[in-house]
Amino acid sequence: MEKKHRDLSLEAVSPVIGVMLMLVVTIIIAAAVSAYAGGMVSDQEETPTAQLDVQLKTEGTYPKLVFTHLGGDSLDTSELKIITYFRQYDRPQRL
Repeated sequence: MEKKHRDLSLEAVSPVIGVMLMLVVTIIIAAAVSAYAGGMVSDQEETPTAQLDVQLKTEGTYPKLVFTHLGGDSLDTSELKIITYFRQYDRPQRL
């Protein structure tokens, strides 16, 4: 009987290549999902940047806040929300 000589090192090549291809495809899909979720595909608007001068005017009956736009991007007041509070400050009396 003749023994067939088998090269065992060649048998593992095909499964290794298959696993490598599956790994590469998985990495490419993960990178695409990460790029999309991470904001590389962004459709968000940039936040406007503006310089404002805010003064509290206390003359008259009621105090007033006066906002003056000094420069920068224009502000759409329909989307602008300003939250303030006012606390009366009593000055100490001089003796």
